[in-house]
Amino acid sequence: MERPVAKIVISHGDMVEQEVELTKPRMTIGRHPSNDIVIAHRAVSSQHAAITVSASDTQVEDLGSTNGTFVNGQRIARQILADRDVIKVALHTISYVAGTTVAAAPVASIEVMNGPNQGKKLTLVKPLTTLGSPGVLVVVIGRQDDHYFIRHVDGSGVPLVNGEAIVGEQRFLADGESIDLAGTRMQFSVTT
Repeated sequence: MERPVAKIVISHGDMVEQEVELTKPRMTIGRHPSNDIVIAHRAVSSQHAAITVSASDTQVEDLGSTNGTFVNGQRIARQILADRDVIKVALHTISYVAGTTVAAAPVASIEVMNGPNQGKKLTLVKPLTTLGSPGVLVVVIGRQDDHYFIRHVDGSGVPLVNGEAIVGEQRFLADGESIDLAGTRMQFSVTT
């Protein structure tokens, strides 16, 4: 099933960090993990800005941030967005892409296969999902277009996919693959 969907593309320098579909009427942006879109940088306020999507328009609003929110170089309190407008939040650039038509993306989940959380299932609905124990082993699982990837981000441990260490910055995941994080085994699955 195809549907029009607006999205934002968050970049820092030349590197794209996140692509987020605007699937809720109001999505907050900030440094605190309670936000819909988290930008973990000290120059980003805890609750920095919000994007609201209605039938008539999409707007960005500054939520009283310390360093301000800018659209196309101008500091704003609230602004209606047009396709390809550029929002600046601290050192991050957020490009707004108006409702393009895309195919519905597959949804993935992971199920814990051993230990005290055996049988627990987590649907991967966020752009990036963090798993693991800080200082030991932390990974993120994210979606890039229609593919999911796993990336090692912290800790001295080594994440394994199908019993093999991740080589390089990230590894794409396929339906049915197993993930091992410091002895905790998980099964990755995709439903379309």
